[in-house]
Amino acid sequence: MASTENSKMPDSSPTPKSMKTEYRLVINISHKWKISICKPLIPLKIALTLWYAASMGMAAYITLFFKQRGLTVEEISFMYLTAYLSQFVVNTACGVASDKIGRPAYMTVLSILITGSLTFCLTFIPKVGETVEENLSFSSLYCDKTDYARLQIHRTCDNIQQIMPCEEMCTQECCRDISLRKLNLIDKFANHSAFSFNNGSQYDLDWCFRDSKTVLFANDAQYLCGVYQKACTVTCSEYKSGAADRKSRVLFLIAIVVLLLTFDENTYRFLDILANCMANSFEAEYGKQIFWSNTGALIGPSLVALIIQQTSTSEEVLNYESSLYFYAAVALLTIATVCTLDVRKGKPAQEMSRAAIKLLKNVDFLFFVFILFVLGGTWGFLMNFHNLFLADIGTPIYMMGLLDTFAGICGLPVLVTGKWLTDKIGNTNIFNLALLGYFFKCFGYSFLRVAWPAFFLELLMAFSYHLLWVATIDFCTKIGPEDLRGTMVTLAGSVHFSLGRACGSFAGGLLMSAYGASAAFQVIGAANGVAFLLYSMFQFLRKTRRVKKLDIS
Repeated sequence: MASTENSKMPDSSPTPKSMKTEYRLVINISHKWKISICKPLIPLKIALTLWYAASMGMAAYITLFFKQRGLTVEEISFMYLTAYLSQFVVNTACGVASDKIGRPAYMTVLSILITGSLTFCLTFIPKVGETVEENLSFSSLYCDKTDYARLQIHRTCDNIQQIMPCEEMCTQECCRDISLRKLNLIDKFANHSAFSFNNGSQYDLDWCFRDSKTVLFANDAQYLCGVYQKACTVTCSEYKSGAADRKSRVLFLIAIVVLLLTFDENTYRFLDILANCMANSFEAEYGKQIFWSNTGALIGPSLVALIIQQTSTSEEVLNYESSLYFYAAVALLTIATVCTLDVRKGKPAQEMSRAAIKLLKNVDFLFFVFILFVLGGTWGFLMNFHNLFLADIGTPIYMMGLLDTFAGICGLPVLVTGKWLTDKIGNTNIFNLALLGYFFKCFGYSFLRVAWPAFFLELLMAFSYHLLWVATIDFCTKIGPEDLRGTMVTLAGSVHFSLGRACGSFAGGLLMSAYGASAAFQVIGAANGVAFLLYSMFQFLRKTRRVKKLDIS
C-alpha cells in the first residue's frame, strides 16, 4: 500500500491525456457501443461493494440483536446517542488529519481492522438479562422456635434479579396464627408432582412470607410456580441482587458498541475521501463510484436476512448473531482490497485555520449544515427503528430485507445520472426534494398496518438519500476551500450520519417509548416539513435581495 500511495504523480490532479488511455479498459460491444472502464478504479469499486454490503447488512438488524441481548429501547437509544456523538468528533478530527497528511488509505485499513475485531468480540458478550425456566421446588416449611418442618425453595423462575441460595426463616410472630392444618397440607403436597400456589388459594404462602426473611436452597425434587415471586418480595440475609451485575454488563456492551460504531462510520468517511480523490485523479464521476457502494448496500440486507434465516434454529428465536460473523469476515476482504488501491498523495494543507474561519462566515454553508442535520436525524431514526416498527406489525424477516433492497435498486439509476441531475436540478433544489421525500415517507409509515405499502414509500429514498449525497459532495467541492476538501467531506458526513443521526435516534426512541411508533414517525416527518419551509424561504429571500443593475446610458 505504501508503494501505491507514493506513485509517480505526487498529487490528485487529473491524469494527463497521454496516460489516460493506459488506465482504460475498453470493451467493444458493437461498432456503436463501447464500455470504458478505468482499471485503477476497479479495486475501489470492489472495496465499496464489499464494505457497504457488510456494514448495511449488519446495521439493518443490529437493533434487533441488541433487543435480543436484553437491552431496552431506552438503553439502545442512549447507546446510539453516545456512539454518534463520538463519531461526530472522531470523524471531523480524521478529516482534518486527512487534509494534513494526505494519506487516507492507512486510516481506512486501521478503521476496518478495529471494527472487524470489535464485531467478533461482540458475539462473545452474554445476555444482559438472565432468564431461567419458570418453576421452583420445595419440600417442607420450617418456622423459628417451633416444631414445624422447613420449606426448601430452589430459584428457577424468570426474574431480572438473580437469587443466591438462602433459607426461608419464618418468625414466631409470623407463624403464631397459622393453623396446623395448613402446614400439614403443604407437607402432604410436598411429595407430589408440580403445583401452582395462586393468590387466594388455600395453598397461598403469603401468610408466612410476609415480614420474614427468605433463603433459597438447591432442591430439584418437586416444582411449582408462583412461590418464587412471593419469596423475591421479602428480604434475605444472603440475598444477592443481579441488578448490579446487569448494569456492569450493559455498560460494557455500550462501550464496545460505541467504539464499533465510531470506527465503522470512520471507514465510511475515509472511503468517501478515497472515492472522491480517485475519481478526480482519473477523470471519473463520483456518483458512478458510489453506484457500487449502493449495490453493496442493497445486496447486504437481503443477504444477511438469508444468512439469519438459514442459521436460525426456529422462527421464534432468530440468530441475529450471524450478521456479526458475516461483517467480520467481509471486513478482512475489504482490507485486502483497499491495500491494492492506487491512492495518490495530495498536497498537505497550509492555511486550514484561515480557510475554516472564512467558511464559517458563509451563510449558505451554515444552512447547508442545518439541512444535513435534519436529514441525518430522519435517516438515523429510520435506520434504527423502522425495522423494529415493521417487526411489531408482523412483517416477515425476508420482507424487511426486500424493502431495503428495493430502495437501493431504485437509487441505482439516480447515481448513474447523478451529475446530469445535479446540473439540471441544482444542489439546493435537491436538498428541498430530500426534505419533502422524508416528510411524505414518515407520515406514510405512521399509518401503516401491513408492510406491502412500504414499497411505495421506499421510492422516495432515491431523492432523500441517493441523489442527496451526490449533491452534497458536489456542493462541498464548489464552496469548500482547497485546503479543506477532505474536512468538508468528513464534516458533511459527520453532521448527517453522526450528529443528526444521534439526535434523530435518541429523540425517536424516546418518542416511540412514550407515545408509540405512529406518533414518532409523524413528529419526525413534521420536522422535515418545517425545515423545508425554512430553507425555501431562505432561497426565496436570497433571490429577491439580489441587486440588479439597470443601464440607462
